[in-house]
Amino acid sequence: MDTKNNSSKLKKVFFIFIILLILILLIAISTSAFANKTANKENVKILIGNSEIYSKEELNEAVKVVLDTFDFPATLNEIYYDEVKSLSNSNKYATQYGVDEAIILYCNFTTYSNTDIGFLMPGPLNPNSEYTDYNFVLVRNDNEAWDLKTSGY
Repeated sequence: MDTKNNSSKLKKVFFIFIILLILILLIAISTSAFANKTANKENVKILIGNSEIYSKEELNEAVKVVLDTFDFPATLNEIYYDEVKSLSNSNKYATQYGVDEAIILYCNFTTYSNTDIGFLMPGPLNPNSEYTDYNFVLVRNDNEAWDLKTSGY
């Protein structure tokens, strides 16, 4: 009777071991697939024209925040600042977030295909798609550092 009981316990332990091994392998495969396909920011064009409100340094600091936080599985093609477009909503965002200033930068990027990243595209993005004029809203008080609050359309 003990042999049969021990055999049954051994089968359960072996079954649990196999299940755990499969889970570990699946996690490792999906993690390594995503690790190889993070945001490509190598050839991004930065288009910052003249501004009547912000200095080149202030605009470049805002661009750096977007570059540092852009982590979509995509190729970032372009970041630009359009003062007329940005001003049309900046007061609304400054009020919403209770700050002195808000700025909106715009990005164009192309997402990878699902086969490129090894699993489904995360979040609301579609695979293998072109996104244009994607908003990045940054805010600050009294010339402090820019803080990214939201992004999207």
